[in-house]
Amino acid sequence: MPLPGVDVGEVGKKLAMAVVNQGFLGLKNVRIPRTNKLIKYAKVDRDGIFTASPASRVNYLTMVYTRCLIVNLNSALLLQAATIATRYSAVRRQSPIEPKSSAPLMADGIEQLRLSTGGHGNHIVANLSNIYGNAVAAYTYESENSVLLLQIGRALVKAWASYKQAETLSSSYAYFETSMRLKEFPKWDNSWQCIVRALQYTAAHKTRIAFENLSQLIAAGQSQAVAANNTGIELTRDAEVSSSCNYCLL
Repeated sequence: MPLPGVDVGEVGKKLAMAVVNQGFLGLKNVRIPRTNKLIKYAKVDRDGIFTASPASRVNYLTMVYTRCLIVNLNSALLLQAATIATRYSAVRRQSPIEPKSSAPLMADGIEQLRLSTGGHGNHIVANLSNIYGNAVAAYTYESENSVLLLQIGRALVKAWASYKQAETLSSSYAYFETSMRLKEFPKWDNSWQCIVRALQYTAAHKTRIAFENLSQLIAAGQSQAVAANNTGIELTRDAEVSSSCNYCLL
């Protein structure tokens, strides 16, 4: 049993990832000694005054690492689903609708792969339902999906502000400079390079629009938080296009 004033438990059953505990902790009239707190970077002094970490990147280290891990794990899930569906389609035989014609194979995502195996894909022994459940849960591991897009949008706008002040940016934002040099997009040539340039060009201008809208609202007297909330649509669109751009580059 927990100590008096301590309320601890499990949130409840999930769609998948049952091996991961998601618990809650409530403290009422409980004093935690400073020696028992994780205060290597952020600190709370004896008077209860909180001091943030001097290195802002440290605050996001665990979160960014976790999200990178989610992407890596889900790529493995897609590989597993593709392997199961491919082996199934290689072994199973079915007469085509028309003689001497080949039946189409669906291989675009885990759900399509599951459907391509017919009733077999719905069996527990196929493991596709478990893979699908784990992959679907990844959309909201770190919060509601639009909240994640807003976080990305705010990071892009912050980088754009640094770009406008001629500060040195990481290579991830190098497309700001190359895209803004273009007065208009060059002739389309159907190449992969052209696709990437088009996405970079669009992403850069989406970031510019979000930055300008945010700046106008702040200049009109709104606080940073309120202005960011009222720029939510622009920030979300910016994040979606920039994510597509990075996906193509990878």
